[in-house]
Amino acid sequence: TTVTLNQEQDFYEWELACKTVSKYSTGEVYTYLRGEIADVNWSKSIWSSYEIPRHSFLAWLVINNRCPTRDRLIGWGIQVSPLCLLCNLHSESRNHLFYECGCSMNVVTVLISGTSLQLSVA
Repeated sequence: TTVTLNQEQDFYEWELACKTVSKYSTGEVYTYLRGEIADVNWSKSIWSSYEIPRHSFLAWLVINNRCPTRDRLIGWGIQVSPLCLLCNLHSESRNHLFYECGCSMNVVTVLISGTSLQLSVA
């Protein structure tokens, strides 16, 4: 190709989805590549400016079943015991840790009641 030099000011143009703009937006490119995703009804209760970011992220992991529990680690090919680290009785999964495990329920009960935690080692 031949480039012709002139005295005009240089400028950039970004074209995305047949739309030309003069300002680049990483968010627009990400949305274009990912595709449109509908908002979920719980997003505003998790992601708000009043929340602690790490708590919001943990809640997002739990809701989307993305916590690195042992069942998921095994699915990734990591060789670990499938048993729950807390109770050592059942397979560790999101549902087990947050809804079924007696040990985690005891910890939550103690935290809610405000009493001191007495751990016993078997």
